[in-house]
Amino acid sequence: MIDWVLTNVPTWVLVLLVIVVPALLAMGAVWLVRRRVGLEALAANNEVGGILFAITGTIYAIFLAFTVVVVWEELGQAETVVNEEAASLISLYHTVRPLPEPGATLVQQELRAYTLAVRDDEWETMAHGEPSPRAEAALASLWQTLTAFEPATDGQNDLHTEAIARLSEVSRQRLLRVQASEQNVSGLFWAVLLGGAVVTIGFALFFGMPSVRMQAVMTGLMTAMIAASLFLILVLDRPFTGSVRTEPEAYEHVLALMPGGAN
Repeated sequence: MIDWVLTNVPTWVLVLLVIVVPALLAMGAVWLVRRRVGLEALAANNEVGGILFAITGTIYAIFLAFTVVVVWEELGQAETVVNEEAASLISLYHTVRPLPEPGATLVQQELRAYTLAVRDDEWETMAHGEPSPRAEAALASLWQTLTAFEPATDGQNDLHTEAIARLSEVSRQRLLRVQASEQNVSGLFWAVLLGGAVVTIGFALFFGMPSVRMQAVMTGLMTAMIAASLFLILVLDRPFTGSVRTEPEAYEHVLALMPGGAN
């Protein structure tokens, strides 16, 4: 469901639904509580309630900040894996070049086919946390071609061994990349995040400031800040989904260095 929302709902609509609407609802709740309870009864909560609110808000802010840092680091790790895989592809492309024909050209062609499959197909499937059968088949074919090569000299054997090592790195990095597309904040974490937001914002409704308008504005701003943090977690949680995601630019660079065929 979240994958579909991030893929199909415009960012400005998400901002409106996740940040603006909750802030307006919180402001309306302040007016409603003031009207039902009254200033005098609410003002009696200010001293003790303020202490409890500070403790609750601090605990929630720490948890919220921790979650933001975690998803931000996961996005950075996904970008690192993508760049490392692209570098391994280029290294493998040049490593097999001195090998005898037609083996060298065939491996290079299959490397290009794999890179195209990742850029054009797997990037779309990873948006839904799934690998691409096309990329999987291209990688399997590449393995089959490279391992079937029989070196004739010691120099060719050294190059072939190095090429196998490079291809192993490509396979490992692809696995890490696909796993990164599957990872997300667990439902338990989201329950704590949303529950903590409700508790923190709810606390602010039971204080009494002389100006209800000022209290409503302050509560709305606090709600907007909490909602903005939750929105940030939402869009960063999936490194290959939505408007804030890792792009396949590294593979564009790889294809530009692999002549032969359309990009």
